[in-house]
Amino acid sequence: MNIFKKKILSTVFAITLTGTAQTSMAASTANATIDWSSLNVQLTDTTGGDNPLGFSWLSTSPYYSNTAFSQTGSVIQDQSVETNPSSTHAITAGAQSHGVINNNLMQAASQSHPSVAESYTYADAYNYAEFEITGQGYVEISLNWSTSVSGEEGNYFDYSTAQAYLLGQPQDDNINYFFDYIDSNYDGTINHNGTFTLRFDNDGNDTFSGFIQSEAYTEAYGSVAPVPVPAAIWLLGSGLVGLMGFSRRKQTFA
Repeated sequence: MNIFKKKILSTVFAITLTGTAQTSMAASTANATIDWSSLNVQLTDTTGGDNPLGFSWLSTSPYYSNTAFSQTGSVIQDQSVETNPSSTHAITAGAQSHGVINNNLMQAASQSHPSVAESYTYADAYNYAEFEITGQGYVEISLNWSTSVSGEEGNYFDYSTAQAYLLGQPQDDNINYFFDYIDSNYDGTINHNGTFTLRFDNDGNDTFSGFIQSEAYTEAYGSVAPVPVPAAIWLLGSGLVGLMGFSRRKQTFA
């Protein structure tokens, strides 16, 4: 076999390998939800009624922030609003994010998949509210939450993360918080859910003031999609193989 034929065979073999390597790649997704319809404020009076415990929100309309961001290559789309209710959507060729806030729900969702360029997307739903406690005893504030991610464990090119947290801080005191974070790169496809609970104590001598904030946050990364082999390349490879066979038969009969 001469050098020219060897080069043809090498080319056809490389084409075959390239075509074989084309595989479907699933999107990575992330979701985080905080269910405000489950909000529960439990008051426990420790004085037997001598110094009754009281609880009140200082703002009837907490601060809300809802952000969605998506990027594929150099193409960027983002939305951000600070109202309740609100809905944000940012969509590009390889990524999309959505944020939803209403009186009963805070939800963030991100999805990214292989495309013509690397992609990145995130969504963030956030709120903040102040409260006041009088009397002696303690108050427990609780909320239900859920997070989920989908992706292949150990995949550094296409993965997603989701997090949800509830944070509370008494005035001039330490921060109390509950936090959940999951990552498909480490955990694969996984779902979490539970209840955040924060406790605030008051000695009854002063009015106790503080705040709570909650956040649902997601992000996802997507890699460059494999380039499919055009049908013309396959025809070229078949033609080259045919020409080689014809040349070999010609030499045999000569």
